[in-house]
Amino acid sequence: MKRANIMIVEDDRVVARDIRQQLQRMGHAVVAATADGEQAVALAAQARAELVLMDIRLGGRVDGVEAARRLRAQCEIPVIFLTAYADDETLRRAGETEPYGYLLKPFEDSQLRTTVEMALYKHAAEQRLRESERALRAAEAEVARVAQLTRMSELAAAIAHEINQPLAAIVANAGAGLNWLRRDPPDLAETREVLQSIRADGHRAAETIRSLRALSRRSGPSFACFDLSALVREVAELSREALRERGVKLNLEGVVPGARVHADRVQIRQVLHNLVTNAMDAMAEVPAGERWLILSVAPAQAEGTATVTVSDTGVGLPAGDTRRLLEPFFTTKAHGMGMGLAICRGILEAHESRLALAPSTPRGAAFSFELRLDDLKSG
Repeated sequence: MKRANIMIVEDDRVVARDIRQQLQRMGHAVVAATADGEQAVALAAQARAELVLMDIRLGGRVDGVEAARRLRAQCEIPVIFLTAYADDETLRRAGETEPYGYLLKPFEDSQLRTTVEMALYKHAAEQRLRESERALRAAEAEVARVAQLTRMSELAAAIAHEINQPLAAIVANAGAGLNWLRRDPPDLAETREVLQSIRADGHRAAETIRSLRALSRRSGPSFACFDLSALVREVAELSREALRERGVKLNLEGVVPGARVHADRVQIRQVLHNLVTNAMDAMAEVPAGERWLILSVAPAQAEGTATVTVSDTGVGLPAGDTRRLLEPFFTTKAHGMGMGLAICRGILEAHESRLALAPSTPRGAAFSFELRLDDLKSG
């Protein structure tokens, strides 16, 4: 049995002496003794008692029950009550202090030993439980902090990823505008057109940031009805210069007109832009004459939905678990951020859709997703 520091609160000196001797024979240390319930709390804390044997009936203003209540509230020291007799009300009050045991005087050494051992064991178990709970709360707080930092990191990476293209377009258009102004005389018509493009790209970057912030806060998409085929053609037009520079041919024959969907137009444009950009990147190592980007919009197998597919003739999907492509910061590109497809997945999940990956024929990859048609205006 582990040695414990025990305090005795007993107003009968003979009984207190006998208890002291019994405890010492068991190997325990009696670190304090008092007959005053009012002094018990301060004395127990000062002596660093690990267990208190408390007589229920004490002289003075504070009886054993009140002293035990104060010990529990201020020191969390376990108490064993000693009593020869007690009325029902006193026993009820004693029970409310949640004692670790009762000993009816007079008692044998074996009774004292068993009660003390059980009290010390129970108190140690409760302490371990409290420590485990504190550790669990600390771990939960750390997990929450890491999750928050991860969300912040993902948001920062997503914003950097998504506004890179409009910022690049703004820089390129600004350079072109300066060239038009340097002409003699300045070409104001071309400059005006370039400034309009810069303004449009600025609005697009602002919309993208708003959309990503809403996605990170899980506030939900801003649903509206729009022509999905028109949006696909709009993204293709915005990407036309990049497609030309990379030697990629565009096929829009599968974009069937008239598919009106209920979705967040800005977020779906982000998805399409990311998929088109990924497709172009996947064809970087393919001979120039064999680079094809194929876009299609068609009714899906599920009634009331339309399917968008972005296919390429690139290197195809990597071997192994292709689901990792949709995880944040996972990339197969040498200089990629690994956010494009993760953003697509998050947006589509908010639309109760998912991004499907499949090999393309004769080579390359196909990415597709479904959106719900507008019930009133589809057709």
